[in-house]
Amino acid sequence: MAFIGLRPSEDCRAAIDRRLTGIRQHLSGVEWVRPHDYHITLKFFRFQDSLALQDIQTLMAEIAGRYRDFKVQLGELRMFMGQQGTPRVLWLDIIEGRDWIAALMQELNQALAKLGVKSNQNEDIAHLTVGRVLQHKVFDRKYLELYPLKEDLVFRAETLVLMKRRRHALGQIDVGLYEILRQYEFKNRHAMN
Repeated sequence: MAFIGLRPSEDCRAAIDRRLTGIRQHLSGVEWVRPHDYHITLKFFRFQDSLALQDIQTLMAEIAGRYRDFKVQLGELRMFMGQQGTPRVLWLDIIEGRDWIAALMQELNQALAKLGVKSNQNEDIAHLTVGRVLQHKVFDRKYLELYPLKEDLVFRAETLVLMKRRRHALGQIDVGLYEILRQYEFKNRHAMN
């Protein structure tokens, strides 16, 4: 599994981690994302024989060259629900920068579709995943309301990042679940207000 996304600055990742400290202590049944791995996913895909990594990298470089850096502000802690109405994913929403992110997502979807990559129906909500609910019976959502995220979580999106999930991440303490394959800096002003 690989994806294209935006990665918060180190300071912002540390601030997110601090803000989640209280809720992590009281909310069991959740696999928490490590700060190193915090990212806003723009597009998921699987590597296929017909889909050359070089084609994706060329596409990313072209798209990044049309954008400038922009401010992203993260918002409240929210949940994606599973099929039986049980919590599945904990995530932070996007307060500022949504228009830029939506434009990037649309452009990536259109360009990757030409390479044969299909869109996922759940990709239309830009978010930053902070945890995955593994044990629904011990998950108590009342703690989400007890620990609201009050501090501004802000960063400048400066690069488009190609990442992939590591196959054997268990036992790796200092290295996250994801590996950064390539980064492309935003270079130009995009024609957006």
